Amino acid sequence: MKDLLKKQYDLLESKTFRYWFVSGVALFGLIFLWIFEPYGLYNLTTFDEKVLAIGLYVGIGLLLMILQFFLLQKIFIKKYTLGITILWIILSFLIIGTSSFIINAFLYNEGRFYFPGFIYFQGMILSINIIPVILFVLVHYNLTLRKRLRMAVKINNSIQNKFQNSDKGQIVVLNSENRNDKLELSLNSLLFITSVDNYIDAFYIDNKIIKHKLLRYSLSGIEQDNPNVTDLFRCHKSYIVNKIKIDSVTGNAAGYKLRLKDYSDYIPISRKWNKQINDICA
Repeated sequence: MKDLLKKQYDLLESKTFRYWFVSGVALFGLIFLWIFEPYGLYNLTTFDEKVLAIGLYVGIGLLLMILQFFLLQKIFIKKYTLGITILWIILSFLIIGTSSFIINAFLYNEGRFYFPGFIYFQGMILSINIIPVILFVLVHYNLTLRKRLRMAVKINNSIQNKFQNSDKGQIVVLNSENRNDKLELSLNSLLFITSVDNYIDAFYIDNKIIKHKLLRYSLSGIEQDNPNVTDLFRCHKSYIVNKIKIDSVTGNAAGYKLRLKDYSDYIPISRKWNKQINDICA
């Protein structure tokens, strides 16, 4: 189980999921509070009082979730795993429980805080949400993993045929802000180009040895300078790979990666290609 929780998993990296989660929790909270009237809401006698109280609970909870998932997440989460995903989502409910407890204290207890009340709020929110959250994340993780593994196998079965007719004699021009550093390589020798701050680092094969050269330039500049070299593929914001050097694609719940011929490390594929991965070798 411990090893499973350490598996890479990219659910929280998806802005679409975060938008749906935050809005869904806010809507569920609104409906739940209105229908079941917990936290003393049943004591309110007028419609306006009920609307104001529920608005405070839901509005503040919504703001806290937006802060957590769209601002603080980038600061606190450096590696996305299955365990971190579950803990981060549960943390959101603990934060909502804390904010609800504070609001309740000011609305009904003249600002006085009682520890049993705090445990009550947290227990109520976690008891409603923790099991569905864990089940959803585990099911989604397994479905995502299986889907990407199947897609990787499908691509690898046909990948060799896709590039056998590529024009390997094409020349790739790697310009530089320093004109003396300009580099020209045959497509057959180039492996990939990666960006390093304001520089690019081009990796290529020379006499069966992997070499690389650092140039002061940008990946977008490389794309603009080589519009006719269709086998140059921007697979990530920091990587351009040579399609004819793609040996295989691997997939897991964190996304896809490329394995290149004559190179041992994996090259990451941007999230935007997750749904169009079948077209990556077109």
